[in-house]
Amino acid sequence: MKSKLRIRREEKKVTLREVASILDVDTVTYFYYETGKRNVPNEIVDKLMKYFEINEKEKKEFFLPNNFSVCKTAV
Repeated sequence: MKSKLRIRREEKKVTLREVASILDVDTVTYFYYETGKRNVPNEIVDKLMKYFEINEKEKKEFFLPNNFSVCKTAV
């Protein structure tokens, strides 16, 4: 399944390398952000939101992991 960042990047018709360059990060680092293998730092989130025109309402959809869960602990 493609990530929302990848889909947005492909819609803009830009490469991983181009986005990485705009963010001033290595291409592999951006690839890890896009695939969820690395958490995206807040300053990069801000840059991505501006570049990809992601609004606050969409922010969680783009930057929260797809497979996280909340578990209860016994008190």
